[in-house]
Amino acid sequence: MTSIISVAMATYNGADFLEEQLLSLTSQTILPHELWVTDDGSTDATLAVLQRFSAVAPFPVHICRNPQRLGYGRNFLKAASLCTTAYVAFCDQDDVWRNDKLQRITTVVEQMSPDIVVHGGAVVDHALMSLGDRYPDIQSAGWLEPAQLHEDFFWPGYALVMKHDTLVSWGMEDVLADDKRCLNTFAHDRWIFDAVRGGASCYQIPDDLVQYRQHASNHIGFGGISI
Repeated sequence: MTSIISVAMATYNGADFLEEQLLSLTSQTILPHELWVTDDGSTDATLAVLQRFSAVAPFPVHICRNPQRLGYGRNFLKAASLCTTAYVAFCDQDDVWRNDKLQRITTVVEQMSPDIVVHGGAVVDHALMSLGDRYPDIQSAGWLEPAQLHEDFFWPGYALVMKHDTLVSWGMEDVLADDKRCLNTFAHDRWIFDAVRGGASCYQIPDDLVQYRQHASNHIGFGGISI
């Protein structure tokens, strides 16, 4: 069975951990409909890893190399913009997905059709050993109201699955066309969270469906997240 969810992955010099993440996508109990990868000018072996994977993956893999750097946040939105299904799951290059992540989320979106699904995450070290923390630390399943969300908090992208049409209605294409947005400070997940606070339907799953890996090259890292 194939999910109605596409995977949007942004890469940049991620060869060290990329293969484990890709293998976790192939281990899903419901496979993604497709994987779109947008690479932001990697100079390591990232593209070679992706090309090898695309040749054997059990679902379509599309690799797009940006002609000029977009930066972390816009690179993720570009990958999302290319996806062709109703829902898009953001995927970091260095984490590992639990094998039932897409199955759990597919059940939610088919039954309830929220704008956004957010789930918990287990914080691990570079070797995937638990660091004893959770982020997001979601305690219960159910609907969230925008009024429950405070501005000092946000959901990291690896924990988000979004309706594609909702991203479009929020102006995703305008963000991608805005070359004035700073390469290093615009974050797609912060942008999404702020939009959700303005009004959107959101369902949360408390289970840790991703291992959030901490290592020397994290773009932000657990210690840099405001919670």
